[in-house]
Amino acid sequence: MPDVDLRELLPELLGSAGLAMSLVKIYLDAVTHQVITNEELAYVAGNQDCFDRTELKLSARLESLISCGTISIGSR
Repeated sequence: MPDVDLRELLPELLGSAGLAMSLVKIYLDAVTHQVITNEELAYVAGNQDCFDRTELKLSARLESLISCGTISIGSR
């Protein structure tokens, strides 16, 4: 299967769903591995003003999991 850069093929989809896809990936990785990286935290903190209500709810859930110790800050 050839290596295809989807950013070149679907710019309009990535423009509208780029933040949501990244936030969901960060959340799922953090929950799966029980670790979130400093870079991922910086992304979430730096982009919260662009999040819609659903994304804000997801980032609040992530904050709650970090606060209660279920997810640690570190490296994978």
